[in-house]
Amino acid sequence: LIRSRATEIREEIEIYHDRIRETVVAGLSPGELKAHHRRLALALETSGQADPEWLALHCKEAGDFERAADYAVTAARKAAETLAFERAARLFLLALELSDSADATARRALRVSLGDALANAGRGVESASAYIAAAHKAPTAESLELQRRAAEQLVRTGLIDQGLPVLQSVLEKVGFHYPASSAGSIL
Repeated sequence: LIRSRATEIREEIEIYHDRIRETVVAGLSPGELKAHHRRLALALETSGQADPEWLALHCKEAGDFERAADYAVTAARKAAETLAFERAARLFLLALELSDSADATARRALRVSLGDALANAGRGVESASAYIAAAHKAPTAESLELQRRAAEQLVRTGLIDQGLPVLQSVLEKVGFHYPASSAGSIL
């Protein structure tokens, strides 16, 4: 029912087939399942070699959302460093969902990181949305920079009609005027 495999770092044990896992899990009550996730998270933490993404999953399923969010951020940063931007975006989004109790500054930083991962993954529209959400209630300079980045992503993805109003707003706030015509831009 299980198989083991050795890596350079450790020996791992896994269930031989997903159907076996699904059958075992289906036989557990919600309380038992939560307790198993808690014990798995604790065992993985004490091993010191656990993947932060797995820790995030088990902590989340155990109901420890704060620790799950911390591990999701760690896993997301690790994924971004290895250029796995889709995975990083998914994990930053998970961290945002799990960190409702975090302060506004921490949530804003998560949104910016999410926007960066989405931009690097080529998902400009979603990136722009993350930047706009992060810009809301941010300090003025940071808000303007995030709005500029949102406009850039919208224009890069071909949504010029949506990106230009954002860009015009940023330019007006810093004392520049966006020309209304081609002749005005030449002047």
